[in-house]
Amino acid sequence: MKSLYRATAHRNTHLCLMLSTTLLSLAVGAGLCAAAAQLGGLSDPFVGKVALQALPVALPHFLAPAILTLLLGPVAGSVTGIGQSILLTMLLLLWMPEASSRTDARGLLFATSSCLMAGLLASASVPKLLARPGSVRRRSRVVLAAAKTVLPVAIGAAAGAILMGAVIPRAEPIDYTGGRIALHLAAGIALTLAALVVQAIFVAVLLPILEHIFAQTSDITLQNYADLASPLLERLALEAPGTYNHGIMVASLAAAAAEKIGANPLLARVGAYYHDIGKLSKPSFFTENNQVGRNPHDTLSPGTSASLLRSHVKDGIVLAERYRLPLPVRQIIEEHHGTTVMAFFLAKARAAAQAAAGKSADARPPAEVDEGLFRYPGPKPSSKESGILMLADSVEAATRSLEHATPSAIDSKVSEIVDGKILDGQFDECPLTLGDIAEVRKVFTSSLLSILHK
Repeated sequence: MKSLYRATAHRNTHLCLMLSTTLLSLAVGAGLCAAAAQLGGLSDPFVGKVALQALPVALPHFLAPAILTLLLGPVAGSVTGIGQSILLTMLLLLWMPEASSRTDARGLLFATSSCLMAGLLASASVPKLLARPGSVRRRSRVVLAAAKTVLPVAIGAAAGAILMGAVIPRAEPIDYTGGRIALHLAAGIALTLAALVVQAIFVAVLLPILEHIFAQTSDITLQNYADLASPLLERLALEAPGTYNHGIMVASLAAAAAEKIGANPLLARVGAYYHDIGKLSKPSFFTENNQVGRNPHDTLSPGTSASLLRSHVKDGIVLAERYRLPLPVRQIIEEHHGTTVMAFFLAKARAAAQAAAGKSADARPPAEVDEGLFRYPGPKPSSKESGILMLADSVEAATRSLEHATPSAIDSKVSEIVDGKILDGQFDECPLTLGDIAEVRKVFTSSLLSILHK
C-alpha cells in the first residue's frame, strides 16, 4: 500500500509539473503574441509583416521540452513539447486577427504552419540533446543545447512555410534578386538563436525553483553533491574512514552498472557516496571502521547488534534532511537495504536459543526467534538506482572479505548475492528487469576483477 501511494504521488507530481510548465510556456507565448499584435496594428503594414514572420521562431518552443527533460526525462520532454507546439499554434491563431487584417490571411496561415513545424522539430531534438548521460551537469550546457537547437527550429519554420506555400500559392512571384532570400534566412537564424538563448537562460534560472516546488532533482543539482570535498563527505572521511572508502568503491560499481542499463549514473554515484552516512552516529560498531581487531558486537546480544545496525538507516535520513540532500538521494539512503535480513545476527540468535534450550533441565524446545527483529525496516528499492546500489553495497562488502579473489570466486559470490536478493523479493517494487539484473551482474564481476586483481 505504501509503495502504491508513493507511485501515485510521483505520478501526480509529474503531471502537475508538466501542466505547470506548459501553462508557463503559454503565458510567455501569449505575451509575445500580444506584442506582435500591437505591432501589427500600427499604421505601417511592413512592421506587422515583420512581426508576423518573426513570431513562429520567437515563441518558447525550447522551454517545456528542456525543463521536463532535465527533471523527468526525454519522454516527458517530447510528449509535453508536442502538446505545447499545438497549443502555441492555436494561441497564434487566436491572438493574431489584428495583425492578419493589416497583412493578409495568407501570412497568418504561413506563420501558424511555421510555428507548428518549428515546435515539433524542437520537441524531437531538445530531449536528445539534454538526455545524453552526463551531457548537462552545469547550467552553461543548457545554453549550449539551445544553440544546437537553432538549426532544427529554423528548418522547421522554413519547412512549414514551404508546405503552406505549396498549398496556397502566392499571388505575386517571389523576388530572388539582391540576395533577399539569403538576407531573410540570415535574419531568421539570428532571431532564432537569440530567442533560444534567452529561453535557455530562463530555464537555467527557473530550474531550481521548480525543483524545490515539485521535489524533483536535475543532474545539475546532483553534480553539486558529487564533490568529495563537501562538508558531510569530509566528515565521513575523518570519522568513519572505512565507510567512506566503502562508499567510493560502491559508487564506482553502481555508476558503471547504471550507465550500462540506461539508468542515471550520476544519481547512482551520488547515492553511493551518501548511502551510509547514518554510520556517523556509531562508526565503531561497523566492521569496516574497526581497525583494532576487537569486535564490539562480541559483548552484545544479537538483538542489540541488529538494532544498532538497523538504526543507521534512520540516522542517515535524519542527517540527509539536516544537510538538505536531494530527495532521490534520501530515497536511496532509505531503500538501500530494503527489508533484507541480517543473517549473521539471526543465526547467532538462533544458536543462542538452541544453546539455552539444551542447558535447561526440562529439555524444552528452543524458543522461536522472531526474524522480523533481524530485518531492516525498508522500504524496498523503488528505482533502478536504488536497486543497483543495494546490489553494489552487498557485493562490494562480500567480495572484499574473500581470501582468494579469483575470477571464479568473485563470479560465484556476485551470483550468490544477486540471486539471494531476487529470491528474497527485494526487487518486487523496483523497475529493474531480469535482463537489467543480468547486465548489472556482468558489470560487477568485470569491475571487481579489475579492482581486486593483485
